[in-house]
Amino acid sequence: MVLTAAIVALLASGPATAPEASPAAAPRVHALRIQVLSTMLADEGIGEWGFAALVEADGHRLLFDTGNHPTTVLDNAREMHLDLAQVPEVVLSHSHWDHTGGLLTLRRAVQEAHPEALRRVHVGRGLFWSRPNPDGSEFNLPLRERDNYAAAGLGPGDLDVELASTFKWRAHRRRQSQHRFADRDQVEARGRHDSG
Repeated sequence: MVLTAAIVALLASGPATAPEASPAAAPRVHALRIQVLSTMLADEGIGEWGFAALVEADGHRLLFDTGNHPTTVLDNAREMHLDLAQVPEVVLSHSHWDHTGGLLTLRRAVQEAHPEALRRVHVGRGLFWSRPNPDGSEFNLPLRERDNYAAAGLGPGDLDVELASTFKWRAHRRRQSQHRFADRDQVEARGRHDSG
């Protein structure tokens, strides 16, 4: 439900095709179509552990997430006769590889012939936050691929995220976590002391 509301809100902010509504009225979507391009359950095309959907509302199109494997969404779109070159925007719900894995392949596939296709990428705060694996390697795919995003024409102006405020927020969260852990240790120490 939240996903649908977010997509509809983003699409409603696009070009209006309906008559002008009163300022108090919320924009309404008159025609909505969602075509799933990546999921574990596939009636046609390739199934995978991942998610992607082409969303069209009143003629405005966007790609919501880009699947897991680099070519799944591209291959499924071709099999379903969907032209992703006519999709200007991508929304990445979060940084997990099964939602971001196809972005570079998709962008590169359309970049030369259609430079504006899949160019504007809306991301949530924290897309480029480090998430180290236990062995110290980086888990966060978008962070590992950041230089490749730039090479594919997806620079800071194309990734709709305020990096400066993201880094401030990251430092704030780190401080909050340190306080939480310190408080928890104090509570646990008190609990052990009180129960003794």
